[in-house]
Amino acid sequence: MQHLHNKLYKKIREAVKLIGARTSSINYELYFGCSREIFETSYLAKIAYWNSNFHALLGLLTPHNSQADHICPLSIVFKLPTVALQIQASWQLCHYSNIQPLPAQFNRIKSNYWCPVDHRFWQDHIFMMTDYIEIYWPYSRGSAGHSRIAVYLKPDAQD
Repeated sequence: MQHLHNKLYKKIREAVKLIGARTSSINYELYFGCSREIFETSYLAKIAYWNSNFHALLGLLTPHNSQADHICPLSIVFKLPTVALQIQASWQLCHYSNIQPLPAQFNRIKSNYWCPVDHRFWQDHIFMMTDYIEIYWPYSRGSAGHSRIAVYLKPDAQD
């Protein structure tokens, strides 16, 4: 199982490095569930979101200084009861909708924190949602300031 995760991490890092390159040998459909164009457009839209919301405080993010973060961490698959389910979930968690750019220091802080509230929000708003471009910070890491999750947890709150 660890071999599969290493292979998936390597392909994601390689795909991010190749953004803007003329050619790529990666099978984007296999690894990310989309074409190369869709993968790059999604990743760059999330970078643009970061830069328009956090650039002044935290600096400019680019494909070359970002790390590809699994919004829902790959590590949760080890909680599944069978190897078959773990393998299936590993591939699903590499879907491009579950990948976001983060600066390295934020990716380390975010780590593998995940709780049921995060999972519910992820299922309802992020996974397989092609138009979700916000940077997601897990509730379990103190995301009360994250506007979408704050609204999600408190439906009477205003955006």
